[in-house]
Amino acid sequence: RWGRIKDHTTLQVLWTSSTGGSAVHVASIALTPQQTGVATELGRVSLGVGDLNVKLQQWYDEDTVAVVLGAADATAAVLIDLSEQQPQPAASFLADALPAASSLASLAALGEEVARVHALPTWYSKPSALRVMASRGMLSVYSSTASRLISFDVDGGDGDEEEEEEEEDGDAL
Repeated sequence: RWGRIKDHTTLQVLWTSSTGGSAVHVASIALTPQQTGVATELGRVSLGVGDLNVKLQQWYDEDTVAVVLGAADATAAVLIDLSEQQPQPAASFLADALPAASSLASLAALGEEVARVHALPTWYSKPSALRVMASRGMLSVYSSTASRLISFDVDGGDGDEEEEEEEEDGDAL
């Protein structure tokens, strides 16, 4: 994802890893034009999620990542706010910048300023698609095995959750 911030252009890359426990990572590369060339600045923010399984991930908005995480007994859609996190310089790419979470409960305990957790029904253990619409404050998760879509109003609202059955003609998310 490319973005223009003040006097530089930034590329941000979102990825997950499972070596030594699962983690969600965002790397940024800032390019600033100068008279003698281009200055570059590398940074990374990570959230260790321990034994949780990262099933799906996508950018929600410019500062927030939407992730579907699964444990042995639960699955949840999580919004991770990176707006207050300072990227670690490239020399410390291996260090986690955010506190690690080992369960969905410990992730929720980090507070809403870091992560907003929305529990999914047990039949969502195998989600197949994640869609976000930050302009409407919506996050939707689709399960092809259950043929169901569940949507959350993640920006407060009245907290209504909606479920929709897959159309007869087989249209899916």
